[in-house]
Amino acid sequence: MNFNILYKDKKSNARIGKLYTDHGIIKTPIFMPIATKGYIKNINKEYLDKINPEIILSNTFHLNIEPGIKVIYKSGGLHNFIKFNKPIITDSGGFQLYSLSNNNNIKYNGAYIKSYKNGKKYFFTPKKSIIIQKYIGSDIITSLDECIKYNTNKKYVKISTDRSYNWLLKSIYYFKKKKKIYNHKQYLFGIIQGGLYKDIRIKNTIKISKLDLDGYAIGGLQVGETKKKMYKIIKYIINNLPNNKPIYLMGVGMPWDILNSIYLGVDMFDCVIPTRNGRNGMLFTWKGIINIKNKKWKYNNTRIYNNFNKIDICSKSYLRHLFKCNEYSGKLIATLNNLLFYKSLIKKARLHIKNNTFNKWRKYIIPIISKKL
Repeated sequence: MNFNILYKDKKSNARIGKLYTDHGIIKTPIFMPIATKGYIKNINKEYLDKINPEIILSNTFHLNIEPGIKVIYKSGGLHNFIKFNKPIITDSGGFQLYSLSNNNNIKYNGAYIKSYKNGKKYFFTPKKSIIIQKYIGSDIITSLDECIKYNTNKKYVKISTDRSYNWLLKSIYYFKKKKKIYNHKQYLFGIIQGGLYKDIRIKNTIKISKLDLDGYAIGGLQVGETKKKMYKIIKYIINNLPNNKPIYLMGVGMPWDILNSIYLGVDMFDCVIPTRNGRNGMLFTWKGIINIKNKKWKYNNTRIYNNFNKIDICSKSYLRHLFKCNEYSGKLIATLNNLLFYKSLIKKARLHIKNNTFNKWRKYIIPIISKKL
């Protein structure tokens, strides 16, 4: 994978780069909206065009259940199925070993993951995950791994990390063996695990960095640990990775988490927060966080206005009314606002990196945007 670093901030590890895929160029840092089953919840095609994401993330396990890989393959791949002619990255299904952990059974060579839909258990192996992602046609594929809970004991963390590493080796083998199905190139990212243990994380990072993958993903964070511990782990990992490859922090996070992680050297992010929190009435703004359901917004006719896209969305009073009536358009508006905010956050971060003012701006803006209004 061709990854060019264009600018480096002089007072941090923040950087601007470009990732090249057959479906387009991805500018980094980048936030990737979640389109688990090929769509972003509450966002239709018209509003997706307004957001205009450079890349989206979909999930291998969920797509395998709905609509099913055969449907996607018969449509010519996920890009054609959803009419999105830009890069797509897929999670391997490994996160479901965490999110659906009460229903799973992990073996040495794979894991049984119970479907949320019909209760059926699917046996996922590194081979199966890679083959499914080949048929999905995502531009960036990730290796199957086990995402563990933050308070897991060290003995199991070591066993799990070694298993995920062995799964990565098998993923590489089947990624190279399985011929491409569509007419575009696919790339493989390996996922670094190791819980909150410095020695396990560093050892795993060094081993994986020697595999010369297209990129490296940091997994197993933002699963209940403190922010301080999360940032420490990110720093340990980045200090032991090659600086000429993209670094992807999985499942993170709040806007300030993203800025702090860019400061440490992370290039790529995904998270459900802007969409899920939006559906529940939380709005991110440049003045702070709004819970639009609160009574204080009942008579507030100031506008929800996005400076980045120059979109005058509606008044806070009206949006509160939509949520109180459980009107679908309220969730759409809040989700749209949040995704546009995240996009503008990334754009401003890039600008400050380019001007070598990122660290000063980061320290200034985080207390403002994290304040509850």
